[in-house]
Amino acid sequence: MGTINWPTVEAVSLPREPLFFQRIGKPTVWGGRALAGDLGWTPPFDAPLGETWELSDVAGSESLVRGGVCAGQSLRQIMAQHGRKLLGRSKPGADGRFPLLIKFLEAAQDLSVQVHPADGQLAPEVAGKIECWSFLQGCAADASVYCGFADGVDQEAYRAVAGSREGVSSLREHRVSPGDFLFVPPGKPHAIRAGVRLLEVQQTSDTTYRLYDWDRPGLDGGPRQLHLEQALPVLDFDSPVAAPFAPTFRSTENGNQAALLVQCEPFIVRALRLKVQHLFRQRSYAYVLTVVRGGGAVCDPAGDFPRRGLAFGDVFLVPANLGPILLEPDDEGLELIEATAL
Repeated sequence: MGTINWPTVEAVSLPREPLFFQRIGKPTVWGGRALAGDLGWTPPFDAPLGETWELSDVAGSESLVRGGVCAGQSLRQIMAQHGRKLLGRSKPGADGRFPLLIKFLEAAQDLSVQVHPADGQLAPEVAGKIECWSFLQGCAADASVYCGFADGVDQEAYRAVAGSREGVSSLREHRVSPGDFLFVPPGKPHAIRAGVRLLEVQQTSDTTYRLYDWDRPGLDGGPRQLHLEQALPVLDFDSPVAAPFAPTFRSTENGNQAALLVQCEPFIVRALRLKVQHLFRQRSYAYVLTVVRGGGAVCDPAGDFPRRGLAFGDVFLVPANLGPILLEPDDEGLELIEATAL
């Protein structure tokens, strides 16, 4: 990636505690309001809520720290001044940004059929996007997603129907249930269908090429733009189609459980099920932990930062320069998705 020129900004505190962030809501034509209720949060707009950005260093949507000694500071400020210590062995994203973006998503209607480019030659002026989905409680009984092409579909066949409803039949549909996981690599066309609720871990990028959007208007009443010229060259017709799967958990020596979900170039993602206290060591990388079920608390074994309660929807960044932290589940247990920035 080359040398990062860390910009000089107004002095901000060096984080020596887990960083929680203010939630950013994104209105969308396909969103709903059930997720906001589960999060105990009221969006600052009346439009349907499609996504909440829980941790973001995307330009124009930079997260602000919620509580603690860094309260009110932006992740952009902290990265600019203390990025090396915050990241440790983790690599920064494009333009020295924090490399991971964490979202919750609710689909009350089908999302557009879309594809993301990879970093490199096919996306020379934008950051590529690799993402993965962990499906949450609240998914409909018949919830499904599209990901990848159906058997026998090749580039010529799809080009003839891209941008139309007919093109949807070229995609592979997968049923999903709460707790399932799906890795969505660059180049794979995909669409989240109505009735799905998920947590998304992705590269810090907002690069999306829309292939089809059900012939519906946007929130402004006008047609939603398609990006066929950009999308078609990045489509992947050759590599195997990933399918959702239920994680395989393995017990640790203290009776807690962990499952590896995916390991790829920008991140490692694991699921944790905690029934008893867990001493979390970050091994000089930056980690992001998301509560997807249950509750509890995070605290410092040495008492250097205050104990903070945890509930569904809480997302916090564990800086690489922070020592071990203690995760304490409540009586019902604590389930988290752990993302390591590589």
